[in-house]
Amino acid sequence: MFLLVSAVMEGYSVSHYDASFSEHFYNLKRVHESDGTQLTKRVQVFSWLLLVIIPYLRVKLENYYLMIKEIRDDPDSSSHDLSLLSHHFLKIYPAVYFVWEVSCEVCKY
Repeated sequence: MFLLVSAVMEGYSVSHYDASFSEHFYNLKRVHESDGTQLTKRVQVFSWLLLVIIPYLRVKLENYYLMIKEIRDDPDSSSHDLSLLSHHFLKIYPAVYFVWEVSCEVCKY
């Protein structure tokens, strides 16, 4: 439900105001860096993806990681309860999460 509300709200804001909902609240606007013109449809869709889909997927992946980590650490379950893909995900996700967070911090500057 939250994804639907967020998608509609951000989609409306980006398409009508060239800004996310919070950016529009503070009277900010996204423009082309080179010439200051309005965003094209392609850039609006990309902005919407970054505002809605990427955070949604990040939360889902983090929840999945915590769930399979809990299964792995549960003394009542055997390690055979996890698939090979889950074992690889447990090893890879912390590194991917670290790279994501560092890149977000670097892009701020």
